[in-house]
Amino acid sequence: MSVPKDSFSAIFASRTVRLTCIVVAIAALASAGFWFGALDSWQEKILDRFFLRKEAGHKVVIIGIDERSIDAVGPWPWPRAVFAELLELTRRASVVGIDVSMSDPSRAGPEDDAILAAALARIPDSVTLPLQISERGAIITQPLPLFQADTRQGFINVRPDHDSIVRHAPATIGDYPSFARASIPA
Repeated sequence: MSVPKDSFSAIFASRTVRLTCIVVAIAALASAGFWFGALDSWQEKILDRFFLRKEAGHKVVIIGIDERSIDAVGPWPWPRAVFAELLELTRRASVVGIDVSMSDPSRAGPEDDAILAAALARIPDSVTLPLQISERGAIITQPLPLFQADTRQGFINVRPDHDSIVRHAPATIGDYPSFARASIPA
């Protein structure tokens, strides 16, 4: 049994119209989902899967401050002389980032600050210290002037996503580089 030509055209046209409507509806829903953030967690999971689970290279050493180190060294905040000793141990490193605020004088006294300043002077421009910058680019906290001459400074401001994971960070705020960018050797 053959289908008349007019019926075939009508069926083809209606199927094409239906398929086009389905594709447009799916595209509109996906666009609305992206626009209103409904698909954010899905996007974040993809980013996490491909980008966040990478191991640090073999040339990267992270010296963490944890319960064991606090038990071994003593209560926080540590004297600046402890950081000076750590700098002596890492003296051959081309880059050292100390993500600990050095914006206030040491509780152990000015001699303690002088010990760290002397250690920084022995390895000039290889240590990065943190800054905090406002969204408008004004400095909120910065290292003491005693430490600034022989160090680089970079901001440590981050804005985590709704699930408390930091996936994006600016490379600069105003004229100031991020902590990571400031740590890159010239």
